[in-house]
Amino acid sequence: RLSGSLQYIRLRRTGDVDYGESSSEALGTVCVDVVLEGAVMKAITVLQPWASLIACGAKKIETRSWATSYRGPIAIHAGKGMQFADLSARDPFFPVLWNAEQIKMTHKQRVKTLPYGKVIAIADLVDCYYIVCHPGTDIDVAKNIRVGAESMTLNKRNPDFGKYIVPTEQEVAFGDWTPGRYAWILENVR
Repeated sequence: RLSGSLQYIRLRRTGDVDYGESSSEALGTVCVDVVLEGAVMKAITVLQPWASLIACGAKKIETRSWATSYRGPIAIHAGKGMQFADLSARDPFFPVLWNAEQIKMTHKQRVKTLPYGKVIAIADLVDCYYIVCHPGTDIDVAKNIRVGAESMTLNKRNPDFGKYIVPTEQEVAFGDWTPGRYAWILENVR
C-alpha cells in the first residue's frame, strides 16, 4: 500500500522489545518511531489480521492496554507474528479481508498474502478514550449501552467532558473492549 520503505525503527522506551534490524516480534504493545520516506513518525505494531483490517479501513478503533496523549500521523506496522492469522478464516474477518480471487485460494495460501514485518498503512490518531461499561453522564441513556468509551478529561469545563463513543458490532468484534483498556481513534487511513 505504501510507496515508501521503512528505513529503521527506534524504540521509544528502551528495554521493551528487541527489534533486531527493522522488524518486530512484538505483540503490538509498544509505540515506536519510524523513518518513512525521510520523515520521522510514531508507529504501532499490530498483529495480523488486525493490521490489515486497519489498512483496509474496516477497523477504525485500535484498542490498547495503555493510553496515549499523542495526536497526529501514525504508521501501522504489521508485526511478524502469525499466531492469530487463523482468525482471518472466520467471521467477521473473512468477508472483510478477502476478495473473490483470494477466496478461491486455500486458507494457508491466503494467510501468506497478508503482509508481515512491515509498515502497511499510515493513519491519523485523532483521539484516545477510556473503555467503560455504560458510558456517558446521562444514567438513563448509559444503562442501555453495554460497552463504550469515554473522554479521559476530568475537567467539567473542557468541551470533551462527558463525551463518549459507542462502538459498532463490527468494532467490538475486531477489538478487545474490556473495561479499563483504551480506544485509539484512527482516521484518514492511507
